Amino acid sequence: MSCRSTRSRRSGAATCAGPWACLRVSVHATRRWRPRATSEPPDLALASPNPNPSPSPTASPNPTFPPQGEDENEWLAVNVVDFFNEVSLLYGIVAEEPMDESVPNGGFPEGFTYMWGEGLRAPIECTADEYVNHVMTWVEEQINDESVFPSDADAAFPRSFKETVKTVFKRLFRAFAIIYASRFQQMEALGAVAHLNTSFKHFIFFCLEFDLVGQRELQALSPIVQPLVKQFQDLA
Repeated sequence: MSCRSTRSRRSGAATCAGPWACLRVSVHATRRWRPRATSEPPDLALASPNPNPSPSPTASPNPTFPPQGEDENEWLAVNVVDFFNEVSLLYGIVAEEPMDESVPNGGFPEGFTYMWGEGLRAPIECTADEYVNHVMTWVEEQINDESVFPSDADAAFPRSFKETVKTVFKRLFRAFAIIYASRFQQMEALGAVAHLNTSFKHFIFFCLEFDLVGQRELQALSPIVQPLVKQFQDLA
């Protein structure tokens, strides 16, 4: 796939002006959003060769906790960008391949159909792929909106910031749900399931830590989410 690159006004990172599948946003080079203060990413794989690994003496028992002294809104902002990039990467792996026509419920999770209504008078029906495209475009717009995600370290976050973050995470969860419902076999064929499961576990832990996605939404992937909820509760 080819794409035409532009320069992100926020960090100078290259973004894709064509299909969003090749888009990666980075605001870590700005003053406000800093890289998380760990030397290695936490191991969140669902399947580990060692079921009882020895914890690192310096590791937090729950990697969703913000670094000591980190403002909660700052931490939420960093993770919005990180999870946006993760979903963009994961869906980008399969986005150019046609969805298997035998996939039930049009690619949406069983018992759920997502409609898009942002900026519209009434929600509209769309395909699963179209829905994810709407989500990724909208989240990118929020990240690049200085009134929502101010990059100036002296600028305050808006009072509605947490609610915006909740909407972002609800919609990113729906993108994960569509991947599991419609693209899982393709991810298996590409050897990408371990990455998908690792990213989703981290995502769910973060949502639970900050109460970002409602139980009704989580039911879309209940067989996957419930064991993760128990694991999260065991960390407490």
